[in-house]
Amino acid sequence: MIKILKVVFFVFLISFMVWASLHYKAQNRTYAIREVPFFRDHFEIIAYRGGGLEAPENTLSAFEKAVNVNPDVILHLNTQISVDKKVVVFFDENLARTTDGSGLVWKKTGSELKQLNAAAKFKDDTGKNPYHDSKVEIPFLEEVIKRFPKQRFIIELGQRYKELAILVYNIVNDNNAFPRTIITAENNQPLKYLRQLDPRVFLGASQDEVLRLTILISLGWIGLDPMRADAYFVPKKYDSVPVLSAELINEIHKREKKIYVRIVNEKSDLDNLRLDHIDGIATDKPRAIFEQIKN
Repeated sequence: MIKILKVVFFVFLISFMVWASLHYKAQNRTYAIREVPFFRDHFEIIAYRGGGLEAPENTLSAFEKAVNVNPDVILHLNTQISVDKKVVVFFDENLARTTDGSGLVWKKTGSELKQLNAAAKFKDDTGKNPYHDSKVEIPFLEEVIKRFPKQRFIIELGQRYKELAILVYNIVNDNNAFPRTIITAENNQPLKYLRQLDPRVFLGASQDEVLRLTILISLGWIGLDPMRADAYFVPKKYDSVPVLSAELINEIHKREKKIYVRIVNEKSDLDNLRLDHIDGIATDKPRAIFEQIKN
């Protein structure tokens, strides 16, 4: 029995020493600071998918409406790839939820996708579709970047990661849009690929990276994470797992990066988050949020 207790104590002691060593390193690590021209010093509003509760999501109509409300708004958009390698601004893999079409985006050509009405299923807060009689196209990514030459973008990669990542990279590069663009994805693999491809690319943290940070925070080891992303777009929770915390906000700011919270559509949530000193929010209702901020 005494022998067992000695072994248990020895294992506990070694484990504690390892934890203490890692904790010390985490608290005393220094970091390289990267200049990101995308960032601003004031509180930012991101039109999530262009503002999908005020106009058909991921369309030129939505982006134009958001920019008309405030020229400084950041435009978030999703990307998918067509069968003929066109990058389209669209969220779902399947066309049925938002358009008058059906089937998978990546099985359609760009011209076939252009024939669909991206506003067919749209409804505003009153349950009406003010775009019912309008033909709203699914835009190509290059169309959006060219239409808004001064706007900042958060471009989120959809499926078929590596192939889509290089196509998006080429479009951003061809339009000299790196300083005003952050590329992000749910999965870390395409972001890792882009980071290796070109250090000029500014990247948002993947969902995998954010979840890893929440674990390290609970262990007191967040300082060990390299935190290679330039910006962090986080929800308050992933399912039931709390993500947003004072520790996360402080660590991100310590490394001179930015943290934005999604999705925020109510003023009460907005007010609380501003007190937490986050750098901005992503919203489905940019017009409503800008009006609330003014008042």
